[in-house]
Amino acid sequence: MMRAWKGWFVVAVGAACALGCSSKKGAEKGEEGGAPSVAGTGGKEAGGSVAVDAGAPAEGGNGAALDPCEGVTAQGDCVTPDRARACVVPTGNGTPMLVTTDCREFEHCDTSRGQARCVLNEDACVPGQSECMDAKDLSTCDASGSWQRETCAGSCRQSALGGFCVDQAASGTFEGRLLYEAVGPYEDYSDWSDTSVALPAEGVLVMAGDGTDWVDAALVGEDGSFTVQVPATATGDEQLAFFLIHPDPTGAFAQFGVFDPDVPSGVVSPEEIRGGQAWSWSAPLADLTKGQDIRIGENEGSGAIHIYNRLLHVQRIVSEFYGDSPGTIAAWMHLNTAWDCGACFAPWGAEVASMPFDSQLFVSATAEDRAYWSDAVTIHEAGHYTMWSYGVSPNEGGPHCLGQPTAPGQAWSEGWATGFSSILRDNPVYWDKQGGSMFWFSLRERAYDQVQWRRPRASAGLQQLIDENEVAAMLYGLSTDPDVGSDVVLAGLTTPSVTAPDFKRGYTRHVWDMRDCEPTGYHDTGESSPMFADYLDGLVCGGVPAAAVDRSTSPRQYYPYPSESPICQ
Repeated sequence: MMRAWKGWFVVAVGAACALGCSSKKGAEKGEEGGAPSVAGTGGKEAGGSVAVDAGAPAEGGNGAALDPCEGVTAQGDCVTPDRARACVVPTGNGTPMLVTTDCREFEHCDTSRGQARCVLNEDACVPGQSECMDAKDLSTCDASGSWQRETCAGSCRQSALGGFCVDQAASGTFEGRLLYEAVGPYEDYSDWSDTSVALPAEGVLVMAGDGTDWVDAALVGEDGSFTVQVPATATGDEQLAFFLIHPDPTGAFAQFGVFDPDVPSGVVSPEEIRGGQAWSWSAPLADLTKGQDIRIGENEGSGAIHIYNRLLHVQRIVSEFYGDSPGTIAAWMHLNTAWDCGACFAPWGAEVASMPFDSQLFVSATAEDRAYWSDAVTIHEAGHYTMWSYGVSPNEGGPHCLGQPTAPGQAWSEGWATGFSSILRDNPVYWDKQGGSMFWFSLRERAYDQVQWRRPRASAGLQQLIDENEVAAMLYGLSTDPDVGSDVVLAGLTTPSVTAPDFKRGYTRHVWDMRDCEPTGYHDTGESSPMFADYLDGLVCGGVPAAAVDRSTSPRQYYPYPSESPICQ
């Protein structure tokens, strides 16, 4: 039987919100990134579409009170060569917050990647990075970011975590297969299925040790198989441990991981995290048989492996597609705990052991909803992560309700994330479970299961309030259009129209409050921000036929994008 790892090495984490985090109000029931509440939508009948003149954001309220970033932009700036600051906005029920980061001694502030952040100096290495120079010599990056060389007392072994010294020889290898219990929705999305399946735990980090020292580390393969060298001793302390930490190819740092925070059961804020550890399991080596299947069940936390597996696949796809690895990310899940943001992505860092993560993702895990099974939600949040890694976020976050038109910036951000989720899953249906009730909607049919779908009106202009899922539906329509396709839609995230500092459609970022699913007190920050029309400019200027764009937008009746006159950068 697998159990939580309690051995000689535990990955500890520091405060998740250590840098300039502000307080935010608790979420109303059901508010979630990409899966908002159905309250206050104005539609009483299920399914169908209706065009509404939603209007544009109306200015009002106390601008100073609504802008906690005090005029600092989403791109931010370098206050000094070693201090970065930026206005960041988490998805879901998040509010803007000013984050200031003091760079470490081997880092400097840089603004060339879209947002001010600390990056490594040219001659520095990542602390903890290590590699075997030969059979005896190990090179390790110290806490100051400098390489140090040492000669191992025993031998140097290269592994999935880089190089490390071992005092003893391995006695051989252990081969096995790691599987986890997973559940999907019924075909009609009425609830989670009563039947579970065993899926391969691809990418999980496997470590073998003798109770004092590690002997080897490996990653689980695509089919769940793994091979790891095991200790030569037979003291009874020899174990295999499985960690939800995925190292980069050099073992220098974690690309991503799933962590179990030290928080109570119930609804909590991400800001309450003060520590935790990587999700992990272990078993005495003496209790295992070579070649056997090792299974982790839902009650043991297999939902965390499911989140990890989805992040693995997203990382693999976007790294290959965009030609560079995305930023690092730490995901948080605690059984019987829901986050007050629902499921959300936060574009600020956390430190795990000595490893910094660029961003964070939060997934609720109550027995009532079991949200970790919703691939639609997890990959939606990964869509925000992808926009943050390769594009430019509008930085309009906060509560949003199903079918309720919202500001163009938030609609672009949330619409991209939902469209991204459907494209990667090759499924136009989005589903989730909140408050014990399942719900779904279809981008292809433009239909909700509980409320009416509200479409924009051509006469209201490009800066009208718009349903985020209408943006997602237009993106999905483009991805299935024979003259466009999913590759072009994904590549559109990086065009100058939505990444250059000056966005030509003239939209500026807003902040606002929400009351009973109705936005109040819009405040215009004056900061240039991308919107869906900027994205369409990038597509048309890049060669997408205007007629194909019109097929998805229906400009004469619904979204009035002028495909015949794009603004090209």
